[in-house]
Amino acid sequence: MIVLVLAMTRNPDQPSNGSECLAQLRAFATEVWGSDAAAQRFLSEPHPLLRGRIPRELARESEAGAHAVERLLGGLKYGAAV
Repeated sequence: MIVLVLAMTRNPDQPSNGSECLAQLRAFATEVWGSDAAAQRFLSEPHPLLRGRIPRELARESEAGAHAVERLLGGLKYGAAV
């Protein structure tokens, strides 16, 4: 199991740590979806539970956005209501 640990020292509305954060989310998405291709589709297409936002773009914008994507992936993986 991959556990994502995103830095909590910055303001959640500040931009996230770009490449490292996206690499962690991509790895988690691959684990959730079972393939890199499916993970890439998830990260690249608008998602209704993110208010139509594209997960990759939302995660790049802020830590809060990255956490929203992480929570969505966790809910999908572990069967929680999302």
